[in-house]
Amino acid sequence: MRFRGLLSLVSDSAPILLLVFCVVAVSLSWVQSRHDADTYLHALVSLDRYQPFYWGDNRFGMLIAALAIPVRDYAANLMFQTGLYTAALAGVAILFQTCFFQVDGGWSRGAAAACLSLAALLAVFRPEYYAPSVLFLGHPYAVSLLLVLAGVAIAYRSPLKPVLRWSLALLFLLLGFWVNASHAAVATVLFVSLPQGSNAARISWRERFLGLACVGAAAASVLLFARQYPSLKTVALAGPSLWLDTASRMSANVTSYFIHPWVFGGLLLLGAAALAARRERWIRQETVAFVLAAAATAAGMSSLEWLRASDFHPRYWLSPILILAFTACGLLMPLALRGLERATGSSSFAHSICGLILAAAVVQAFGLPSYSKAKDQMLSRALELERGLQELECTHIVGDYWSGWAAVFRRRALEGRKSNGPWALTLRAEATQPLWSAVPEASRRYCSLCGSAERDSYLRYFGLPPMKETRRQGQWCALAP
Repeated sequence: MRFRGLLSLVSDSAPILLLVFCVVAVSLSWVQSRHDADTYLHALVSLDRYQPFYWGDNRFGMLIAALAIPVRDYAANLMFQTGLYTAALAGVAILFQTCFFQVDGGWSRGAAAACLSLAALLAVFRPEYYAPSVLFLGHPYAVSLLLVLAGVAIAYRSPLKPVLRWSLALLFLLLGFWVNASHAAVATVLFVSLPQGSNAARISWRERFLGLACVGAAAASVLLFARQYPSLKTVALAGPSLWLDTASRMSANVTSYFIHPWVFGGLLLLGAAALAARRERWIRQETVAFVLAAAATAAGMSSLEWLRASDFHPRYWLSPILILAFTACGLLMPLALRGLERATGSSSFAHSICGLILAAAVVQAFGLPSYSKAKDQMLSRALELERGLQELECTHIVGDYWSGWAAVFRRRALEGRKSNGPWALTLRAEATQPLWSAVPEASRRYCSLCGSAERDSYLRYFGLPPMKETRRQGQWCALAP
């Protein structure tokens, strides 16, 4: 009897255990070769000098970097952060299946449907371009979306007492907006338009106004807090005449470099067919609410000058894509799971199959997890940019953002942090200025990329004297006044 009970527990837990395996497999894979200065900085923020926001900018709250602080090895810290960002994506899939489209049968069944959703999502995104780095390597969208959806779910779908329920909802909204405030549009639309779900009772307008008040209070609190930190660029509205042009250019970039449009369109069509097969009124209302949330987020982002300044990077539409994809999966995967349960005659076996489908898709796309291989790939990318610096014994790297931070990270990962560096004197280096300026002048060895056009401007910016190139090693040159 004990053996059967243990076997039943393992079988019921299989989808969740396989989800954990998939998170580890992604984190310890070739994905680590996709890092650049923007993502190397996450480990430096976590271990060199933590600040609540990404260095030099107040739009991206460093929640994941804070959670990774106990991991003191720089390479392991960055891989751990990758795992948390990947887990957040899995968490969004689980929330859609268990709290919104409400798969009956508990967390095991919801996790099984989430496994199918994530397997479908892997087919949607293009691995050869931006998608792997945006999904797994230090972008705020999945983490913020998870926290905001959790806040809405607690407010509208939790059996907790009202005071505790709304207090927790406000806390999750605060955390979600701190990580990325753009999801205020998602929360606003959902608080206004979500139905009660499968329960008979309706959500009162008093509760809806309370939800909107929580959104306003959380957004205002984060805005006031963010003003204490520097902003890289003011976020402003573009002229209304540019909004449609921005949306058109974003659509072109998303379909060319981010997703497989035919796969994504096919998933949405299958979701629409599943919706037609569902007779519950609340399911239709739920679907409309999430489609509106996705549209509002995409439209809000398309109205900002920032997208034009960022060359219409497709990452700014990741949240609408995730919402639409997981909405389609929320309609489709419960039907697929029910069919699988009937075909196998065992719900536990069917749930295990769902987990195995995702595990097979992840292993096929990312390979088996290997810490040593992942670390080698992470550092080999930085090695290409750092080659020559060690021979020059550089302590202060002036100028180029991309090579400077990559070189700093690689030395940290191999040797740990040393008081004399290396340090990067470039964009976002204001956060570490108290550390690198404490190095005695006699111990400093300045370097830059040979012929760097940015070097002189950063020397002036940080109050250093003009310098000239003296000795060359590869692409790097030593500097002296």
